[in-house]
Amino acid sequence: MAGDSGSSESGNLTLDGLFGARVVWAGEGGKDEIAATARHVAGTLRDRGAVPALIPFGGSSALGARGYVECGKELLTQVPDLASVVVALGSGGTMAGLVGSLGPERVLGVHCGAVTEPARVVSDLVSGLSGTHCPPDSLRIRLDQVGAGYPVLTEPVMTALTLAARTEGMVLDPIYTGRAMAGLTAAVRAGEITPGRRTVFLHTGGLPGLFGHPPTLARAAAELAVDGDPLSI
Repeated sequence: MAGDSGSSESGNLTLDGLFGARVVWAGEGGKDEIAATARHVAGTLRDRGAVPALIPFGGSSALGARGYVECGKELLTQVPDLASVVVALGSGGTMAGLVGSLGPERVLGVHCGAVTEPARVVSDLVSGLSGTHCPPDSLRIRLDQVGAGYPVLTEPVMTALTLAARTEGMVLDPIYTGRAMAGLTAAVRAGEITPGRRTVFLHTGGLPGLFGHPPTLARAAAELAVDGDPLSI
């Protein structure tokens, strides 16, 4: 994992501890350094007789994306008139799998800032799934919700978090699903998604990410009504 012991407040680390995971810290390097550390750990385990599975960043590979190929097929059985499915685009596997079964015209990915070339990453994964080239420019990707960077809460995302919670009772996280909802809102305003046509928002989880993100927790707590009058709502 990137960073050093004590350098992260990620909610996922809480789950790692609960499940008994062993975390190897990779320091402050980039993805290449993290990948090199993972390969080294896997090699050490093999030397000891273990049979480790080396999972890529975000679990995003052609193999990992197959689960969302099946997800897309299931969506079509439940929603035959599906016009658009909106999903967070992190490391690319989720969107790639959906594109693999639904086609690029029905999938809108909202870039979260996790990769530097989201269209190329998704294109490569889709091509790996199908065996045929998927042109990056055929993909529907919104790039307008990254803001100051992957870990940084933006105002549109905070608005999306409160909107989803107060109108649908749906809890989003500030990195992935919150950006996806902000992207859906922006797409409707821009006319990219038309009200009345069947649209599915695919919630991909991330609740630990909400409770492990102090700026978002502080903003949410500040929204509490504390004027002393319980009827002034």
